[in-house]
Amino acid sequence: MKPGDAFYGPLNIENTTPHLWVIVTLANDEGKFAKVNVTTKDWDETCKIHPGEHERITEESFVYYRFHEWCSEEQMKKLVEQGIYKPVSAFSPALLKRVQEGASISPGASGKLKEATKRAIVS
Repeated sequence: MKPGDAFYGPLNIENTTPHLWVIVTLANDEGKFAKVNVTTKDWDETCKIHPGEHERITEESFVYYRFHEWCSEEQMKKLVEQGIYKPVSAFSPALLKRVQEGASISPGASGKLKEATKRAIVS
């Protein structure tokens, strides 16, 4: 798993509506990386994604940094094996960079997420 890898799966246990998720960091010292979800709700307008910028984006969407999650590669593989998450096309390098840069200025991103995404951005 690496930054840019994307998956389609539920927001959480209570909200099973599928969302697009993208890995935005490298694994940390605990072996966990952060993933953020994309939603059509404009709760955080820091990073807007337009239809066509990714195969799963069919209407104007936004990265919701506040709901980021940390997980290990083992956890993600298990979610995929169980059919809870479905791998989809990776984000393009340009789109991934925009999402990562948005984390540094989003009011919803934690300090830990901001630092980790800064380290993961490829020039």
